[in-house]
Amino acid sequence: MNPCLVVQRLAIGAVPPSDGALRRVNPPDVEAIRFVYGVGDEPSELPAGSVFRTVYAISIPVARLGGLDLDDIYEFDAALMLATLQERARQRRWAMRLEFDLIQTHESATSAELYVEAPAGVSMLLLGHTGYGMPNPGGGRSLKIATGLAHSPESVLRLAGPYQLMFRDADPRVGGAVGVESPVQVLKIGLSEYEFES
Repeated sequence: MNPCLVVQRLAIGAVPPSDGALRRVNPPDVEAIRFVYGVGDEPSELPAGSVFRTVYAISIPVARLGGLDLDDIYEFDAALMLATLQERARQRRWAMRLEFDLIQTHESATSAELYVEAPAGVSMLLLGHTGYGMPNPGGGRSLKIATGLAHSPESVLRLAGPYQLMFRDADPRVGGAVGVESPVQVLKIGLSEYEFES
């Protein structure tokens, strides 16, 4: 695994290192998948970094992982939507990003990091200014992760593919003892057609 985003475990209440026995925790719980479209502060300004103002957000239901139809891919024609916005709203410059809302239990939040591997060339970031997500009542936390901004339909298509998420207390790219680990959660995202079109 080559993670492009690592979210550190919570320091408060952190669990001591393992005694050598592997402890399994639940994989990340995906609460929402969103396609977010926005603009910059000024009409001629290219949306970038913190200068991205959300205008539209389209969510896909995640009642069960694996998409709505039988191909197990979450699909939305995000490239066509960006092209349409750019064509119709010529006095603003538009961009799009993909967002995931994740829930992490107290057990995994205090004992493991979140590793996220995106498709090749896709950058990922944790949204929010704390760097640790939002605490949940009763323990654990909510995390909002996002891709970098795509400014053209072609760059939107490059965001498509499998996103792999897992909790682990040791870097999966490096050998060595592992004390805490979750199964890998794979989210397959398609950005060139709508559900039920395939």
